[in-house]
Amino acid sequence: MSKGKASSLNSIGHKLAPWALPVLLLAVWQLSVSAGWLST
Repeated sequence: MSKGKASSLNSIGHKLAPWALPVLLLAVWQLSVSAGWLST
């Protein structure tokens, strides 16, 4: 892999980072709700 491609992938990762974490948390929460883990 060339150095230029690696740095462009890295910058894409930085652009995605701000919303990737909340989306991941939301997905985990939805899975836990559908699995019934949070039903008390």
